[in-house]
Amino acid sequence: MKRWGILGAINLKGWLILVILGAIVYIPLRITLTRLKVPNPQGMLILAGDNQRKRVGAELAAANPDLSIWLTVPSGESPSLELYFDPQVIEPTRLHYEPCTTDTVTDFTCSVDDLRRHRIRHVYLVTSDFHIPRAMAIAWWVFGSRGIIVTPYPVPCAGGQCGPPESRWRILRDQVRSVLWLLTGKSGASFNPRLANRPNPLP
Repeated sequence: MKRWGILGAINLKGWLILVILGAIVYIPLRITLTRLKVPNPQGMLILAGDNQRKRVGAELAAANPDLSIWLTVPSGESPSLELYFDPQVIEPTRLHYEPCTTDTVTDFTCSVDDLRRHRIRHVYLVTSDFHIPRAMAIAWWVFGSRGIIVTPYPVPCAGGQCGPPESRWRILRDQVRSVLWLLTGKSGASFNPRLANRPNPLP
């Protein structure tokens, strides 16, 4: 039997190109529709890389009591967050932890399904100002593909914690990892040599 038409002649590289081109059309459409339906954030995602982000995120949460809060924290860190998220000010039921995160890409891939389960489609993205370009690039692929949009909420660095500007290489690398996640469900985090000896926080 002859292979079916032109699609049968497309090799793996061709399929990859088709998927990426499709995503470039599909994701902006989903983002646009979501922005029309949900113009204001319903929650916030705090990339808990340093204490200043947690502090600013807690201030934003206290000023917006209707927002749910997602924190990307390693396993076992949750109790220490009471230093920033005072249960007398911020209802503990508003807090959601994502202990499976290991780096910026998994910050998004680990939290996207939980956000969808809670019907959250628009979030503030709380992270350091120098980190915003890379985080937004990842969010475009991971969150955008699921119809979730982000409003950046940059945190000025303080106390000597300013990082260097994110290189184009790091941004491109994490965009490639995000596309890999879209295609396979795997983010490629296991190839990071810094994480080779890190215990898996998931049961």
